[in-house]
Amino acid sequence: MSQDEGKVILFPTWQKNLEQESLAAMREKNYDEALEKINQLLSFKVENHEIYIAKLICLMELSDHQGALELSEEMLDKKDENYFQYVHIYLTVLFQMGSYEELIDHVEYEFREHEIPTVLAEQFEKLEEASRSLFEEIRIQQDVEYITEFKKAVHKRAFQKQWNIMTGIRKNSLHIHPQLIEYLASDDMHPMVQTAIFKSLQDESYIQEVHVRKLGMNASFTPAEVPSIEQDPNVLEIEAMVEDVEQENPVMHHMMIQTLHRFAYVRYPFTFEKEQLTIIGDTIRQLAIDSFSNEVHTYEDPAYELMSEEIQMSLSLYLSVAEE
Repeated sequence: MSQDEGKVILFPTWQKNLEQESLAAMREKNYDEALEKINQLLSFKVENHEIYIAKLICLMELSDHQGALELSEEMLDKKDENYFQYVHIYLTVLFQMGSYEELIDHVEYEFREHEIPTVLAEQFEKLEEASRSLFEEIRIQQDVEYITEFKKAVHKRAFQKQWNIMTGIRKNSLHIHPQLIEYLASDDMHPMVQTAIFKSLQDESYIQEVHVRKLGMNASFTPAEVPSIEQDPNVLEIEAMVEDVEQENPVMHHMMIQTLHRFAYVRYPFTFEKEQLTIIGDTIRQLAIDSFSNEVHTYEDPAYELMSEEIQMSLSLYLSVAEE
């Protein structure tokens, strides 16, 4: 059998009938039937701009937003003479889906990369403006919802719940509610949660001074000016102290760095005292050795014993809410 023998030919009359039937179904708002006819045409490789536009309209009217999104993305990739019409449909689908942030990003991309026809440019700007307004309303509503839940968790001393809420805030880039800042100076807060609040302020480049009280320490900080744990000079100095282990035993070295960062996270934004860096580095090294030998080292110097207890307490605090 030749290659062409297995193909089904769509005669012009059939094609015309399917096109007319699909248009009639759309006029009667019978979008299921219209979509069925359009898909038949596409299965016969009858592909043109009008057919794809008709299919997109049917998908949107049938609330198949995901299908409309995928098809409009496919059309955008063609970058043909109908590109901006597909952009308009794509943005409309995003708006209907409530994907306001994605819509805003794409409008900014189009204005940055292309010269948009004036009429469409105005429509794109209106969609972007409406999306920004709705996106802000959602953020405000989320602020109200999460601070209410957070207060309940604080009242119940549900530290895991508090941590989960803060993780969600940072993951979704939510605005930090002013009432959260007050918890930085509360003696009843879990130090890990306080660190998460402080780091959320850093995510927003917060430039006002805040007071932090945790683990018996008190101080005021400007979040935007405090270096991250990874960039803290004292942390970097301790890392350099245990660098020699990396070549000999990479697994043990990884454990040391992980212990150091977790210890620093629990204390953050408080950094280590300069005179304690050597003790911290030596103690972290010894704790890693103990872990591999299943033995507990006895310290002769009380300062090292106290540091070992402090580090292990911090690791327990870290793991009490954060996953491995």
